[in-house]
Amino acid sequence: MGEDVSSAPMKTFVFTDIVNSTGLKKEMPGFGFGEKNKNFVDQILKPHRDRLEETLAAQGGTLVNLIGDGCFLVFRHPFRAAMWAISVQESHEHEPIPTPSGVPVGVKIAIHWGDASRDPNDPSNFIGRSVDYAARLVDFGRTGQILISETVYAMLRADGSDYRFHNHGDRDLRGIGETPVYELLWKDREPRPLKGDPPTGPVRSTDGPTNLEINEGSDFAGYKLIKKIGQGGMGTVYLGKDTAMDRECVIKVINDRFLAPGHEELVERFFNEIKTVAGLRHSNIVQAYHASSRNEAVPYLVLEHISGAGLDVLISERGRIVVADACEIAAQTARALDYIHKKGMVHRDIKPSNLMIAHDDEVGAIVKVLDLGLALLVTDNNENRITSVRERAMGTAYYMPPEQWETTDVDIRADIYALGCTLYHMLSGRAPFENSQYSQRVAHEREPVPPLPEYAQCPAELWQVVQKMLAKKPDDRYRDPGELLAALAPYRRGSNLKALLAGGQQVNLVSKVSSSSPSKSTIAHDPSTILGSATFAGRRGLLIGAGVASLLCLVLFGAWMGGFFNGLLGGGTTRIPSDKVIDDPEWGDLAAGVLLTDPGATGDWWFEEYPWYAPPIRLYVMNKLTVEQFKAVNQRFEAADPEGAYRLLAKHAEDLSNDPSNDNLWYVYRRLKDTRNWQVSETSTAAEVAVKWRSLVDKMTFGKPSLDDVLADRKSLPPEEWHLLGLILAGYTPFAGEKVEAYERNTVTAFRNAEAGYTAAIQEQETVANKTSGYEAWRAENLGLQNRCLRAVCRADHGQVDFNRGKARYDEAVSNLELARNLNTADNAPPAGTKRFFVWMNANLAIMMISTEQHSPSEQTEALEKASSLNLQPQDPIAVFLKESYARYFFANDSFEKNAFENAASYSRDAADARLLQSFNSAGEVASAAALRFYLRDMQIYAMTEHFNGRSPTAADKVKELFEKYFSAISQSANLSPAERAELEAQRPNQRGRWADMQFFGMAEFPESQTTMGQAINDAKSTFDNSKSQYLAFMQFKMTLFLSLGGPTASQEPESWRQEMESQYNEALQAWRTWTEQLSSDDPGEVKQANEYLRLNRLFCMAATASVDPAQTDVLFPAIFKQEPPTRLQALFRIAEYYSQESNKDELKRDHRQMLLFICYYLQGCPAVVETQKTRLEGFITSLETNRLGKSIFDPTYLQNLKTSAQKAAERTGKED
Repeated sequence: MGEDVSSAPMKTFVFTDIVNSTGLKKEMPGFGFGEKNKNFVDQILKPHRDRLEETLAAQGGTLVNLIGDGCFLVFRHPFRAAMWAISVQESHEHEPIPTPSGVPVGVKIAIHWGDASRDPNDPSNFIGRSVDYAARLVDFGRTGQILISETVYAMLRADGSDYRFHNHGDRDLRGIGETPVYELLWKDREPRPLKGDPPTGPVRSTDGPTNLEINEGSDFAGYKLIKKIGQGGMGTVYLGKDTAMDRECVIKVINDRFLAPGHEELVERFFNEIKTVAGLRHSNIVQAYHASSRNEAVPYLVLEHISGAGLDVLISERGRIVVADACEIAAQTARALDYIHKKGMVHRDIKPSNLMIAHDDEVGAIVKVLDLGLALLVTDNNENRITSVRERAMGTAYYMPPEQWETTDVDIRADIYALGCTLYHMLSGRAPFENSQYSQRVAHEREPVPPLPEYAQCPAELWQVVQKMLAKKPDDRYRDPGELLAALAPYRRGSNLKALLAGGQQVNLVSKVSSSSPSKSTIAHDPSTILGSATFAGRRGLLIGAGVASLLCLVLFGAWMGGFFNGLLGGGTTRIPSDKVIDDPEWGDLAAGVLLTDPGATGDWWFEEYPWYAPPIRLYVMNKLTVEQFKAVNQRFEAADPEGAYRLLAKHAEDLSNDPSNDNLWYVYRRLKDTRNWQVSETSTAAEVAVKWRSLVDKMTFGKPSLDDVLADRKSLPPEEWHLLGLILAGYTPFAGEKVEAYERNTVTAFRNAEAGYTAAIQEQETVANKTSGYEAWRAENLGLQNRCLRAVCRADHGQVDFNRGKARYDEAVSNLELARNLNTADNAPPAGTKRFFVWMNANLAIMMISTEQHSPSEQTEALEKASSLNLQPQDPIAVFLKESYARYFFANDSFEKNAFENAASYSRDAADARLLQSFNSAGEVASAAALRFYLRDMQIYAMTEHFNGRSPTAADKVKELFEKYFSAISQSANLSPAERAELEAQRPNQRGRWADMQFFGMAEFPESQTTMGQAINDAKSTFDNSKSQYLAFMQFKMTLFLSLGGPTASQEPESWRQEMESQYNEALQAWRTWTEQLSSDDPGEVKQANEYLRLNRLFCMAATASVDPAQTDVLFPAIFKQEPPTRLQALFRIAEYYSQESNKDELKRDHRQMLLFICYYLQGCPAVVETQKTRLEGFITSLETNRLGKSIFDPTYLQNLKTSAQKAAERTGKED
């Protein structure tokens, strides 16, 4: 269910439509329109609409209307609508809905923000100009496009998001007029022409402005500089004109700062390496026309300017390429490869986006090979390599041969493999291993090539050619491109690239320039190496221009830039020139602390709050962020806005989708994002939740046959993946059925392997740091710090898992957190950036110590004081979590003196005030479910401390306010997911139960307390499952006591009153049995604890109702029921006597002390109790209200209120004996 958007005057309106739905209906099987239409609805329309609704509620969207195959939706904010739209398009890309023709279903989406006008005839509908705007906008869309209005563009830009955009210029929206149309570019998509536009092919684009500042008309080295079209760290790119030859060209000029003293070696390397590459002359390779001489003041390079269409675009628009054209393209590419092979070179990055079908005056159309940015010379002397990349795996994951994942030392047969992948892509419409369940590396190394689909119409002999090109071993492929050319020759007949180009998307293209940030399919295992020269204006390093008419073939820049920087470094201690935070000594250590250890936004365990931010994701983000991007994240943490920081981190983590080499991790990331909704509920059974967790466990086998194979080899995974596996196993274990114990052991194994791996890495980097100096020593120290940070998080996570499994594991939990507190730095002080983690960990450690009941207040105080020593912003949620820990610390310790309640009240009140601000926005709507959950807990502690401080009416009013205001907001909020709402609603029973306590014990409101407790019991029955039936038993036992001692209501007959007592008592017994039966018989300590927890409540009820079975009670508690069945007052007196003894009263919780004190005061008010017994009761009372040191633990006002209530109860029911 989407959010209630009726009150906001401005809305985000969204229209979606299926592209070519009329044609799709005609394709559907069936006789006649009716049957075809039914099949269209069942096979295409319904699956599509299911996808629209998958994330709709999570993004706060509402489905307003269905219009044919289109949908009309409304959101509160454009940012939410944009996230939803991207998720829909990604869903269609990752899991296409099949059609009879084999061309996947295409969807177009339009978004506009404006005035919201309700339809007077249908209040659920919206009408008006803003709605019409969005409806007209979607008409211009094509497959995969998200079109947005200028207003939405401005709001998304102002939001600080990392989106890319393209301005398509003004369009005439029917009924609206001329208005700018923008395209929101998702993933690595490039802008496409709008519907009705002339075909212009892929314009390389960024989210920057379309009219860049240029030096129009200036002359440079015999060329007219028409327009500046790119700006990078190394140079500036211009569209120019060769005035002597009267032809357009592309000119790259090195920036002035590299001409200053100190950069001579870089410039010299440019001339040496460009000399080799610029000598290439082949019709299928983009040509370098000219380069500056050594004598010229400014080095520059002039390149061929061509026009045509990218092969990737043609495949995208056509779905596939027919056999003859595909083989012609492959053959012409092979000719280019044969040429560079004879020059001693290897391209290393053949793929559709690096091949262009260009217009040619002689033959009509010709293939051009682009981007030699990863090319290398194959010689015995590594100094001659154009790109010296230190033997790292570089290339494009969908097309990389197995050997190239290990090293750059490959030969021309690597290009033949990549060309085979490209040919497969042309014939089928997708890369060969695009849909593999394994990572791309594993798929290329191990999986057989999937058969081509029937619609590819590939002859059997050609399929043999493709398979040979894709052989796993280089020796099994064609020896060289010449041999491949001969094999392809028979299948080229009938090709017509000119017709293909004319019918496909045409464009004058600007060739991609490798940038320091890998694109969707470029992987670089060493993030410090720079592989490109120019980074054009904008975040993604692509070029945009109004009416752009050129894709500049900057073929050589990646090559000479890669060589420059790696040649300069030469393995010494020079700092790597990079804008990555991981490479920056000034910011790298702080980034390691912040990015790798941050504990989450609110104080909840991060894996429950942000499960997607798992250790491998943390490392991925840290390796990806620039210094400036990290600063933006860190500023939000420092400004006490962790949720804002995590929104930024999530955007960077989403870039996993652009990196097929990490497709396994991308799958895990997406599944982890959904785990907060994996809860057993009315709509989701335990078996269904188990299947979801199990799918993650299976995915974590990382290509091995089974989980057991992974666990058998400690070296099978790096430590961060062992760490992640431990977390996932912990999530699955509660659903593992009879294998729970095995999976608990597996969880421990995974965490221990992770810790051992982190420790080994720390030691290894210490060795490197000791043997090196300067920058290399810092890098080693920083890597060691990264592993220390992750090891600390691993230990904390292991502790949290143990803590969540109950008291039997509390000691292990405490031990793990104590280990995590020591990051093993030189002075054992928390490193920079770990402040929030350190505070969270110590605050949580204190809570765990309270729970174990085996740690002294001094140990708990030490943990809290360590956390307090690091000053966070007061409004930081982790600082608030620390206050909450203090409140629990003072409230939970019965051995404290009475002023502990005042301290608990103060801390819980301050924490509640802070959480309330975090919980709701300015409009009064729920903004954070996590903060609201903390607020409710804080208010419960505050109300209870006020009750024990003698201010029961105030406390009761606070709880009453929760129900009248906040629980009402919870039930009505559209901002909460079903899982979040259920989690918050689960607090109702306990809150009402505490409210009833205040009424009964502190205010003598006996009928009211029975009503409130009855509501609490009903809440519990509708909220709790059997795993929490002990809470139901606790409340029903207490309700029995309320009835027995408080008496019937004014309108209740005695017999009815007794029947209700008996009913509540029997139901409580059944709930207790249900709970104890499902406890593990292998853990007698837990069973004993369960029995002791409720035993007193049962005893009180038996005594208060005088419903005693001698045989049963003798077994249950001989010390009290050792004689013939006592009267009700006798039983109550014996209980008070027994537990007032020093050896027995330490078993009592505060609730039980309250009950026993009430019973003592009650007995004092009963006429049937003799004076000698009343005198003894005074001693009982003194014992029960003091701790083991003899100091009072209760406020005098509270005790007086309790006494007054008890004696009023005695007046009502104490005369029966």
